[in-house]
Amino acid sequence: VHFQWLANREQDCAFMKLLSRMGIPSVYTAHDVEPHLTASAKDRAELGKLYGAAAKVIVHAESNKKELVKVFGIPEAKVAVIPHGSYDFLCALEPVSRDAARKKIGIPESKKVVLFFGLIKRYKGLEYLVEAFQEVRSRLETAFLLIVGDIYAGDAQSHRFYSQMIESLRGRDDVLCVASYVPVESVSQYLSAADVVVLPYTRTYQSGVLLAAYAAGRPVVVTNTGGLAEVVEEGESGFVVPPEDARALANAIVDILSDSGRLDAMGRRARHLATAVYGWEAIAAKTIELYRSVLGEAA
Repeated sequence: VHFQWLANREQDCAFMKLLSRMGIPSVYTAHDVEPHLTASAKDRAELGKLYGAAAKVIVHAESNKKELVKVFGIPEAKVAVIPHGSYDFLCALEPVSRDAARKKIGIPESKKVVLFFGLIKRYKGLEYLVEAFQEVRSRLETAFLLIVGDIYAGDAQSHRFYSQMIESLRGRDDVLCVASYVPVESVSQYLSAADVVVLPYTRTYQSGVLLAAYAAGRPVVVTNTGGLAEVVEEGESGFVVPPEDARALANAIVDILSDSGRLDAMGRRARHLATAVYGWEAIAAKTIELYRSVLGEAA
């Protein structure tokens, strides 16, 4: 039985143990090794039991594996690194050209669009991108910032902070904020409208947004946190910068947007990686191999 996400840690752990007693091994994919913002003693105790109960634990990056082994004392042999797959299906649902996407959203064709996409939470560092964009705009007249995603309501202080930030950006002719949930079938239009996708995260493990950007053939600028840097080919599919560094973020964005030929080449490389390295056939093959290994050990 493969657990992809947890509904209830305590109950899921009990279920894993029950399966084990019945001779059925379980595999757990730890998309996040720990909660992004703060991990309490209770969090670590519960997660430690879960990691102990699973026959194998899957993570999406080598850095995630190192943290899991170091923090929880899980044997290295018990942890498998299988990359996060490409979200190519998002682009296949309603494929749309860049020009058509911009016309639908209301962005002039001449703009160089910087996209932030996803649920807005504190650890995603949107404030650093907003700060960086001020410099980008001063150096590149056609730069345009597109912020798309609902503001997370589970943290009142954070929700207030980002709501005020979004409100302060409204009315500008170089920024568009779509602060609401985006249906799956509409995701591709925002990716298609973008020139570069930016992930200014202060902490993370891996990101579906990065793999969605690759699937859409868009280069990225990411921070060196979690496993993001392991997916980006520096200077080929994007750039990696330090977290919480608005100046470095701005420089990387300008480097990509100021050279159309390079922008296109990086987009093609991103798309190639989405299909050749992070395609689901390769992910499935590695997962099946792990299943066979687990079943062999169980036998």
